[in-house]
Amino acid sequence: GGIYGAVTFANCNIDELNGSGNILTSPQLFDGLSIPVAIAKNLNDTIESSSLNFTKYCYFANKYNANIVGFAGTGDKYLGFRFKANDGTHYGWMKVSLTADYRAITIKDIAYDKRANSPIAVGAK
Repeated sequence: GGIYGAVTFANCNIDELNGSGNILTSPQLFDGLSIPVAIAKNLNDTIESSSLNFTKYCYFANKYNANIVGFAGTGDKYLGFRFKANDGTHYGWMKVSLTADYRAITIKDIAYDKRANSPIAVGAK
C-alpha cells in the first residue's frame, strides 16, 4: 500500500510457493475501472468452494479524490481465503484492521480448516 500521486491504496498479493493462494474478493467500480476488493464477511458466514471470486491480488482499500472503496479506518473486518496443499484446498478466514491512512494492516486472528476441501465458518477455530 501507499500513496501514488493522488491515489492512496492498501493492497495485497497472496501468492504461495505453488501460486495457489487466494483471497475472497468482489469486483467493484473504481474511477471507471473494475478492481478486485477484499470482501468483508460476517461472523458465521461460510467460506467454501462455492464462494465466488477468489483472486491472488486485491485491494483492501483504494481512494482517489471522491472515489473510495474498501474498509480503511472502519474497524475490524473478516476476510475469507483459500490455499492449496498436497491434500487439497483449505479454506480459512482472518480478522484484520486497516488504519484510516491506509498505511498499516494488522492481522488480529486467523484460522483455517485442517481438513482439505471442507468449509469453515468465519469465527470458527
